[in-house]
Amino acid sequence: MLRAADRGGIVLGWLAKVAVGLSVLGVVGFDGISLLQARVSASDTADHAAVAARDAYQQTKNVEIAYATAQSTAQDAGANVPVKGMFIEPDGSVRVTVERTAPTFLLRYVGKLKNAAHVTGHGQAPPVA
Repeated sequence: MLRAADRGGIVLGWLAKVAVGLSVLGVVGFDGISLLQARVSASDTADHAAVAARDAYQQTKNVEIAYATAQSTAQDAGANVPVKGMFIEPDGSVRVTVERTAPTFLLRYVGKLKNAAHVTGHGQAPPVA
């Protein structure tokens, strides 16, 4: 007759704990990497949108067209330029702010942590000489 220790109960319990621990670590790790990637991507998108807006403004001298160009560039990258997210300096340089939500497994479902998945990026295009 087999004893309780010989049935593998200890090993299965230990294996279950390791599997749950690795799963939790994987979800938290994915969310962390997703947040970092979204922050870097938002800044990069803001830079591209600022350059596009600067070029459009330099050609047309129309703020609405420059804003629409920045918005279009941001939307192509999965971001959004808020209504007051673009500023054209007197010297012709352009500052743009973009917003996006990071794709996460856990943060988007937890009430108080939902805002943590919302990232903002800032970009600037210097004036053309």
